[in-house]
Amino acid sequence: MTFRIGTEDLRLLAEIGFLGIGRGRAADAAAIFAFLRLQRPDLEAGHVGGALSELAQGRPAEAAEMLRNAPQTESVLAFRALAHGRAGDRRMAQEILGDLGFMRAGMAVMEIAEGAAKG
Repeated sequence: MTFRIGTEDLRLLAEIGFLGIGRGRAADAAAIFAFLRLQRPDLEAGHVGGALSELAQGRPAEAAEMLRNAPQTESVLAFRALAHGRAGDRRMAQEILGDLGFMRAGMAVMEIAEGAAKG
């Protein structure tokens, strides 16, 4: 059986997932974000949340891979840089930082990526 969940309900699920990560329930949050990716693979919340779940569980390489397959928005790129930085791949973090600069990304996004690229 296939069903579509409404946009507001998806937003609420994303908020619950992000709260779960913040409260040390990253594995539980990962299930929410996996559902969001299935329902709306075109939205960044499921990808970013899933990656943050992986980071919180000490799996930066998995986080980077998840974001590599996501829509390449500014936020996704910033968190990709963070994941690569945490995985020790400073070269890729720097490359993504350059992409964000070319895109003229916002200051908050650039700060995330710069911190990852510097180590």
